[in-house]
Amino acid sequence: MHVGREGWVAALLRETRSAVVITTIRRSGYSVEIIPPTGDATKTSLLLGADGYLSTVTDPTAHGTKLYYKDGGLLWKLEDLRGFVHLFDYAPPLGGDQLSPPHAGTSFRLGFLTSDARPGSPPQLLDRNDNLDSSHVTHRSPMGRVTDYSYTGGDTPMMKVTAPGNLVTLSSLGRDGTWSTTFPDGTTSTSTPSTDPRFGEAVMSGSRKVTTISGGGVTLVRTEVVSPPTVTLPPGVADPLSLTAYLQTQTVNGKTWTTNFSKDTTQHTSTVTLTSPIHRQTITTMGALGEVTQVQSPGVAPIVTEYYREG
Repeated sequence: MHVGREGWVAALLRETRSAVVITTIRRSGYSVEIIPPTGDATKTSLLLGADGYLSTVTDPTAHGTKLYYKDGGLLWKLEDLRGFVHLFDYAPPLGGDQLSPPHAGTSFRLGFLTSDARPGSPPQLLDRNDNLDSSHVTHRSPMGRVTDYSYTGGDTPMMKVTAPGNLVTLSSLGRDGTWSTTFPDGTTSTSTPSTDPRFGEAVMSGSRKVTTISGGGVTLVRTEVVSPPTVTLPPGVADPLSLTAYLQTQTVNGKTWTTNFSKDTTQHTSTVTLTSPIHRQTITTMGALGEVTQVQSPGVAPIVTEYYREG
């Protein structure tokens, strides 16, 4: 990335196998042009309004998308490249009109979307039922179908979704981090998510999900267990995504699939090997930039992918 004297990004540089390709970002006042390695003929142009909001996006074929905003900075109209118009509306602040700034004694809720009208269709509507948050939202589709969403916090949070036909889905979160869900047809599901200290959790742990389907005198149970991954990082590297090896298993009702990632730091290539319960393997090979170069599936010739110098 190259930054110009004004502090704006002026160019993006990307290294391919054979060359460094450059995407240029040209600015002039409120106009911005993004010029890919293929040149001006394929550029995308952006135009900002005096308030700094994006007002026009013009693609390489000279077709433009226009955006219009209310005084408060909320998008209320979008005219797409085919000339179709999308309209949006928002909840006003309690005790004031929609464009007024917040003031003392006013509960401010400006920014809550209430209506989304697509071309040639009635609007879909969102009603937050006079709440200042999203704990209870009612959605009405363009066809008039109503779905109600509600959320209750506390020590055991609960979510309730009431779909058309009074079909209710209930989900609750236990103190141990397990989600329990009951679906309208009686199917139940309990799931415990995985944790990974690379991303802030205290310990490395796997996940578990049990789904029970009952009906017609028959009960089916699906148990899925994902093991804690075995992760290898290069010495002295703190980036959690800079892996040299990654191994994880997924077991469903006693049958195990394995995912094995390995990186060759000398050849600058990496492979992902997926092994099925009957030991059939699919091997995906990637280049130095993470691009897929070959896929070898069981019993068939490998699929090889080659790239132009621009990537």
